[in-house]
Amino acid sequence: GACGYDNTLHAGFGANTAALSGALFRDGEACGACYQLRCDYRADPKWCLRRASVTITATNFCPSNNNGGWCNPPHHHFDMSLPAFLRIARHGDEGIVPGAMQEERRSPVHLERAIEFQHGDDHERRWQRQREGGMDKGVENQNMAAYE
Repeated sequence: GACGYDNTLHAGFGANTAALSGALFRDGEACGACYQLRCDYRADPKWCLRRASVTITATNFCPSNNNGGWCNPPHHHFDMSLPAFLRIARHGDEGIVPGAMQEERRSPVHLERAIEFQHGDDHERRWQRQREGGMDKGVENQNMAAYE
């Protein structure tokens, strides 16, 4: 994929991965970042699982397209793997559901994993600087209209 991970399972990212729209992908800066996603049960109780969340790793880019335009700018969209999607939504509507996210890229656990699997020395130095600079504290909250 666009992040250079040949096989996300063998790379240690597991099955909970997603391709991110350009607004989130930021020319590859989001590669290896982790996000906690949840389906908005109040907005769609038919398909969303109540109080469910899943932490995914950004492993690919979701290009702009004419299939609903969900990955087109300025949308904040996650094209999730099926195992990740089924952690927050009912089987049978593997499509678009309303949701919210929390970026967890700065958490120490996910940061260590990102450092280990980033390709190239430049990426590793950037991630290491962020950790040494104390940016691994806190969670940045963002809302989005919908994700898959």
